[in-house]
Order: sequence, then C-alpha cells, then structure tokens
Amino acid sequence: MLRPLLIIISILLSYHLNAQKMFVGPELGMNLIQVQKQDIGNDYQLGSYAGLSFDYKFNDWLSLRTGAYFSQGKHAENTEDTSMLDLLAPLMNDTSLGISGIDMNTYTATSVRITQHFIQVPVQANFAWKGINLFLGGYVGFMVGAKQKSTIIEKTPFMEIIDVESLDPTGGLLSAFLPPAYDERFSESTDSDDYRKFDYGLKAGLGYQYEQVGFQAAYSFGIPDYRLQSEDSEVSRNQFFQFSVRYMLPIEGKTGSSSIR
Repeated sequence: MLRPLLIIISILLSYHLNAQKMFVGPELGMNLIQVQKQDIGNDYQLGSYAGLSFDYKFNDWLSLRTGAYFSQGKHAENTEDTSMLDLLAPLMNDTSLGISGIDMNTYTATSVRITQHFIQVPVQANFAWKGINLFLGGYVGFMVGAKQKSTIIEKTPFMEIIDVESLDPTGGLLSAFLPPAYDERFSESTDSDDYRKFDYGLKAGLGYQYEQVGFQAAYSFGIPDYRLQSEDSEVSRNQFFQFSVRYMLPIEGKTGSSSIR
C-alpha cells in the first residue's frame, strides 16, 4: 500500500516540478510552556523541539509546510490533603496535660511535574511576502514516552511541640505509628498509561526567511485533554509558545533557484 502511494506522489511532483519548488532542512528550537498558574505570576518551563522541515512551494507567495519533529509537552499537578491524628485524640481530651486546642492535623502537599515526549507532524499553509512568512494550520502528535517527578511533603504541627516519649505508655511502640513533624519524599516514574497517546490541535506563527536561514515564532494549541481521565472539570491541554531556527536547502530539480522566499 505504501509503495504505490509513494509512486503516485513522485509522479505528481515530477509533473509540476517546473512550477513548484521543494526545500528540506533541519529545524531547532524550544517550547515555552506555562505549566502552572500561580497567585503571583506564572510558572513557565522550557521543552525541547527539533526535527526536519519540508516546504513545498506552489508560487512566490504560497507554500505548504510540514515535517517531523521531536517535541516536549509539560504539565504540573498540585494537590493538598488534611487528615487528623486520631491516635492521640484521647490524650488531648485530658485537660491535665494543658495542651488543649493544639492542631492535631497532618497536612500533605503533593506536587507532580509531567514531561511528555511527542513526534509531531504539522501541516500548514504558508503565506510569504518579502521574506515575511505567516503560517496557519494544524498538527498531529504521537506520544513516545513520558516521565513524572513527584514530591510529597507532610507537616504535622503537633509533633513539633510534644514529647511523644514522655506520653508513650507502651515504651516507644506508640512512636512507630505517629508521623514525623516534617517529611519530604521524592519519586520518579515513566508510566504513561494515564496520558493520551494521540494529540492534535492548531498551530500558527510568524517568521522571517533570509535566503536559507529562517526564524520562527509560533503558538501550538492542543484540542484534547492530555489526560485520559480527570476529576478536574477544566480541560488541561498541550499548548505552548515555540521559537525555532531552521536552515532550508532546495531539492535539486528543474527549479534552478535556491531561495525559499
């Protein structure tokens, strides 16, 4: 099936080669990703972006852009939880201890940073005028891997002010069932079962091409939620700004020109 399709494409390209031009070259850049909205400012992170660009020029002002790129998407998930130390509640009811009203809660904050790795294929119409390029279109992305970095912090204010050993009638056994005053744990995982494997969306940008060298600034807007399931009603997408530099070379044919402008 693939071989006949390639033959048909080759015939069509050869037929129009005298009026159309093809260019190919490497493109390297970065994604600027807003992973979290904060009360003061925003949390942005950088992601890798690199691949091979392909341009198919119809005339001096219209061309088709596509290619294959490695692209990173990033997200942040933060949760908070509060639980009570029921084990020591009877001691707090003893007014002779003189510590009534002490905070008996354990506060847990979980922070997860997620990095997804995609092979992205954009398809865009490019409109050129005196080296300035405006490109509009869409993309599809195929996830090839993911990594999660989790940090869990637990704080128990009560454990900072009480001497558990003096209150422990079991000779130390009770201490084994109580949380520390402060505990921080870190873990990493490459499990990607919770994330959508296929991404798609819109992509638009503006660039400038001088001879073979081009500079681009674009915005990529994913349509589906990157998660397969979420209790959060707000959709979290793969969306980011993108900045890149590329170097385009003509595919030799009947065109006789090396400029992509």
